[in-house]
Amino acid sequence: VQDFDADVQKAAAAAPMSAGMQRMALDTAANENIEVAIWYPTTTPATKQSLGPFTMTVALDAPYSPTASTDPTSRAARVATI
Repeated sequence: VQDFDADVQKAAAAAPMSAGMQRMALDTAANENIEVAIWYPTTTPATKQSLGPFTMTVALDAPYSPTASTDPTSRAARVATI
């Protein structure tokens, strides 16, 4: 846990991060549309957004920022290189 905390603090100091979010519709095998949301790290500042009955602080349609971690063994770095 201590190493994880140090990695999080290092990443937070490197660049202020926000939650990016994009909404999209996917077609199912039964030709039905389902609406999904994808959250990811971004350096774009987040703002309060009303999404249905919920209010979230996100950066809508912001670019993905793989700078969430500079440690190549971190999960965020591994996902960014897939």
